[in-house]
Amino acid sequence: MKFIEPSFEIDNKGRTICKNHNYYQFFKIPHKTVYQERQLEKILTCKACEHYYNNDCFFPKREIDLIERDRQKERIKCQLCGNRIHRLLTIVQSLYYEAKFNVKVPLICCDCHLSLNDQSFMQRTKLRLVGFMISFLISIYLIFYFFITLLSPTIFIIFGLMFLIFWFSTSMKDIKKIFYLREGRKYYKKFISQPNGKK
Repeated sequence: MKFIEPSFEIDNKGRTICKNHNYYQFFKIPHKTVYQERQLEKILTCKACEHYYNNDCFFPKREIDLIERDRQKERIKCQLCGNRIHRLLTIVQSLYYEAKFNVKVPLICCDCHLSLNDQSFMQRTKLRLVGFMISFLISIYLIFYFFITLLSPTIFIIFGLMFLIFWFSTSMKDIKKIFYLREGRKYYKKFISQPNGKK
């Protein structure tokens, strides 16, 4: 059986497109309507391609299913911001280049890809870091009032416990986001802004 070799390009919204996808011509239509954009978002995946169903792609159907499962469970994240990769083809492109050419292409979400193109990555991540830090500091400030409610009547203790659970969940998300963004900024400085790693 002859397998189809994927071939990739990036559109003006930072989305990875496979040139051998059977909807490729639709993907390339300029000035799409809102309805067409919604359609594109649904079918811009290996799982909407006939090569997936025929199992004649470079990536077997079973492997694509495993990659998609990991993506949905957020086991695969953007190298720069730590957010989930929203499009399967972005991951497939990276894996293809690594398998075929032994070239490790960093996994980057569409938002970060666009910010790299317009050279606003560092500015955007700085603003996001500040936002997460403020959110975290506010949550610490509010937890102080939780301990005050412990000295109040029982009903306030119940509300206080509910707040504590909410605070813990929010704080953990903020801490993770701060960590991922800091690591992403380090990666950007080391490998993207100065490709040869020169200081």
